[in-house]
Amino acid sequence: GGRAVMVVGKNLGADSLQRWLGEQGYPTERLASSKGLYYFDQHFDRGPSWYLGQFEGAPADGPAGEISHSYLSSPEAPERIAELNPRMKLLVCLREPVDRAFSDYLDLIKNQRYDGPFESALEQFPGLLGRGTYATHLNRYLEHFPREQLLVQLFDELKADPQAYADEVYDFLGVRRWELPPAELKSRMPAGTPRSTVLARSAKAASRAAKRVGLTGVRSRVKRSVRVRQALYRPYADDRPTIDPATAARLRSE
Repeated sequence: GGRAVMVVGKNLGADSLQRWLGEQGYPTERLASSKGLYYFDQHFDRGPSWYLGQFEGAPADGPAGEISHSYLSSPEAPERIAELNPRMKLLVCLREPVDRAFSDYLDLIKNQRYDGPFESALEQFPGLLGRGTYATHLNRYLEHFPREQLLVQLFDELKADPQAYADEVYDFLGVRRWELPPAELKSRMPAGTPRSTVLARSAKAASRAAKRVGLTGVRSRVKRSVRVRQALYRPYADDRPTIDPATAARLRSE
């Protein structure tokens, strides 16, 4: 049967999707930056046996899949996924491109990968805008998959009505709907900044060390922990960076 690949960008509900499916016993391998497999783009040389081995023990009567931040914009991923399983179901979450680019910019600052204005970041990190050329990315998938195997949702829909968003995912995958608890109906981790740059840097170093020694499962669970995130980062208050309206207008007109 068709399994599921969740093509979800950064900060677009990947953690929520994984929890919603995991609560029903459907495994997802969380593939996010520095967390996971990246098989269909970065580690394709490891072969299909290695990839399928990541899902050993998955129930035969339900979906199993992965969540990746990079597959949507990968030129190679669509064809490779289709070659492995042409019945694969694909889920995509999209966000208004300029808002998404600015969110990724805030993530760069949060993770201490950049410290400068948004306009300069656009030049240094062209992918900030490149990842938002959705028509190009989606058309690559439609060259290899029928439209009914591709569920496209919007981040604004997730924020406005998480239950309806989740129900659409459940129906698409053909699994039982699950009523979300109240905690799932509110924002879990807004944009933030390190409480201590030294502590945040040390946590990143520990995370990389855990990956090197093979503790990927523990590492992934720790990184998804709301309590850990809240201990390391505080939500922005009045100091939250904002995009210059003229810059936003220019980008949206291009």
